[in-house]
Amino acid sequence: MPVYSSIKGKKYNVSDIEIGSGGEGKICDILNAANYVAKIYKPEEITREKEEKLKLLLSSFPNDPYGIFVPPLDILYDNGKFVGYVMSKKSGCRTFTNFYSENQRGGLPWSLFIEVAKTFALAVSLIHKSENIVIGDFNPENFLIDSNNKKIYFIDTDAYHIKANNGYVFRCLKSFPDNTAPELNEISFKDPSIKKTFTQETDLFSLATIIFSLLMNGAHPYNAPVTVGPSKSRSDFQLNLNIIKGYCAWYP
Repeated sequence: MPVYSSIKGKKYNVSDIEIGSGGEGKICDILNAANYVAKIYKPEEITREKEEKLKLLLSSFPNDPYGIFVPPLDILYDNGKFVGYVMSKKSGCRTFTNFYSENQRGGLPWSLFIEVAKTFALAVSLIHKSENIVIGDFNPENFLIDSNNKKIYFIDTDAYHIKANNGYVFRCLKSFPDNTAPELNEISFKDPSIKKTFTQETDLFSLATIIFSLLMNGAHPYNAPVTVGPSKSRSDFQLNLNIIKGYCAWYP
């Protein structure tokens, strides 16, 4: 069982058992801090820039009176080497993918989805008030819902797009194409030569797609075959290509 030190001078006994995982690393319980978990990065994901970004997030994450966001709370080190960070643990929740899909909505009142949509919009507004942070990656797996108390949580906040006081931008390096604005779709954000990046406006496009799915039984506004040409034949399609081309079944 690894014991990690932290930037705040604490010691954390981290379990070897994964309770979650993603492209960047794994999530494990902290045995001597039951209300917290650790995100431990894969070796290839550990960079100096990521460490500096986490330090900035520790000191400048927006005020959140509603407890929606799950930001980094401490940074973990193994014999002086940066390895991950600490965040609050959220149990008994479902991801948005599971929550708003058509076959999972049974028995849940329409008012709950309205309330969640309103709270989701409020959360994006809170981030944008800071003026130096945008979300960027609107993967529905990064949003949790506890339908018992109508609480939602934004996780994976270490990926957010944040500008330091000196003007340096720690970019969000990933996106979920199905919810990404057309001008950014199919961009490799890890390519330093790419200058286009996330903005408040691209966040608002992603916000709209999430709210649409919440209120429309999990349907996506751009998820439909396209009729093309004089014969109006149906073309094969990919959802993100419909976004790029503006093909939407819900408006002309």
